[in-house]
Amino acid sequence: MLLIIEDEGYLVDSCTLLNWKSRITGTDPKDARFRKWIRAAFQIGLLNISRVIAKEIRRNSPALSKVLSKWGVKPIDSDSDSTLSDEAEAMLKQFEAEGRITSKECVGANDLEIVLVAEFYGLAVVTDEAHGKDRCNMPTVCRERGVPCVRSADLLAKHDF
Repeated sequence: MLLIIEDEGYLVDSCTLLNWKSRITGTDPKDARFRKWIRAAFQIGLLNISRVIAKEIRRNSPALSKVLSKWGVKPIDSDSDSTLSDEAEAMLKQFEAEGRITSKECVGANDLEIVLVAEFYGLAVVTDEAHGKDRCNMPTVCRERGVPCVRSADLLAKHDF
C-alpha cells in the first residue's frame, strides 16, 4: 500500500470516527486495506484527534477508543490548555446572542473547540456534516474562520476508499 504524505493534516470529528467505527474495529477482510491506511495515517500525523474528540469516543464507543489507544493515537492538544475551551464557550454565547443557534442540529461548544483546535494547528476538519450556506454547523463555522473543512466521503475518495 502506498501512503502519500500530504502537506496538510486533518482533525477528524467524533461523529465521523463513530461512522467509521465498524470499519476500524471490525474484522471484515474487505476493510483490511482501510484499517491499514487509517492506522498509518494516524501514526504519521495525517489524521489527528483532539482531547474533546477522545473524550466523546471514550464515552460513546469504548471498543473504538480501545483500538485507537492500541494504535497509539493521542490527542494533539493537552488537557491543561483551557484557552480554546473558554474561547469556544464565548463563541457559542455569541452565536446564541445573534440567534444563530436554532436547534440541536447547530454547533455546540465541543464542535467549536474542534474548529479552534484545527485552526490553531493548521489542520483541516473532517466531518460528515452537510455543508450549507446558512446553517450554523461545523462546515459553516470553519468557512467563517478560514479553516479548511473536508467531507469525510471526499477524503476517503481521495484515497480510493
